[in-house]
Amino acid sequence: MPDADPSGRPERLAFVSLLDTGRWGASEYLWSETARRLARAGHATLACTHGWRDRPAPIGTLSKEGITLVERFPPTGARLRDFIREVRRTGGADTMHEHAISRVIAHRPDLVLLSCTWPSNPGLFGWCERLREAKIAYAVLIHTHAGHLWPTGGFAERLRGHLASAAAVYFVSADNRELLVRQLDLPTEHTAVVRNPLAVDRVTAPPWPDDAVARLACVGRLDPGQKGQDLLLSCLHDPRWLERPVALDFFGDGPARRRLEGLSTGLPQGLVTFRGHVESPAAIWDTHHLLVFPSRYEGLGLAVAEAQLCGRPVVITDCAARELVIDGETGFIAAAPTVPALQAALDRAWSRRADWPRMGAAARRHMLDLLPADPVADFARNLLTACAA
Repeated sequence: MPDADPSGRPERLAFVSLLDTGRWGASEYLWSETARRLARAGHATLACTHGWRDRPAPIGTLSKEGITLVERFPPTGARLRDFIREVRRTGGADTMHEHAISRVIAHRPDLVLLSCTWPSNPGLFGWCERLREAKIAYAVLIHTHAGHLWPTGGFAERLRGHLASAAAVYFVSADNRELLVRQLDLPTEHTAVVRNPLAVDRVTAPPWPDDAVARLACVGRLDPGQKGQDLLLSCLHDPRWLERPVALDFFGDGPARRRLEGLSTGLPQGLVTFRGHVESPAAIWDTHHLLVFPSRYEGLGLAVAEAQLCGRPVVITDCAARELVIDGETGFIAAAPTVPALQAALDRAWSRRADWPRMGAAARRHMLDLLPADPVADFARNLLTACAA
């Protein structure tokens, strides 16, 4: 645990989550766990999040641990004022964030971390502009980016300016870092890749399931626009899969569940089951042999890291998760997020199913070597170094 920064004094840090569209998600664990770690080490810590009438439990935990909590609730007339602001193209912070920005600035932090689901998160520009005006250093943490989201025009210029002015810009995968650096011609000297904490610990090693049926798991939010579950269901309609001793379980919930259930219509009973959300991802691997991860794009793909850490091989599409997988040794990488490419990778995996236990063991060793033992402590040290600089 970091006790102090290189200057030897406690720091004042603020963590701002720009997640405004979902109650809580995978993007929230790195910053929130780091805030808790730094608060316990004696640093004055503030967290700013979207406000919910029914507050998510992790946000309540922050306030119980002595972290100052600032919650953003939409003020009366916010939507009308934001519409007028956009029509007049005045720029600046939107009304959803203005009051919260003022409260964070009043905290006089040495560093503000802005945690973004996307580089295009609403509110990012306003936060950067106001912090620069107040001469308060900020860093940006970007969790997801994709090649088809190419910044252009004035938006690209403003985004580049704000990121170039940050004390540091962090990405959760080398893929996302390289992509945005290339798109914006962004200076690389203050960019870095950091790792998210996993929901599976390093000592958990479920034994190989003793089951004649090959049990596949697809783990993630039911959102085919990103997660690509529709590609996998299309593959399973191929007659070859109807003759194989295999079962696929979807773990996760999301807005497209009903539509995905419709896409499974016509498949034999028992071939596909929707299991919903599970609290413990490690429990999935007590009964399942292989992860299928058909994402169209990713920040990194934590389910891929967790499955391999539990000793299971994976089939993935060519997304950011490729940096976690050794093709043919710990899993199989489809050439593209398309049905033919995914089908080819699944067929390769099926032809080598006798090797799955050995590949799973190799996957676990690979994750233990590749991933840091304590990513939260590593990130805390990064932030304290940025404070000292």
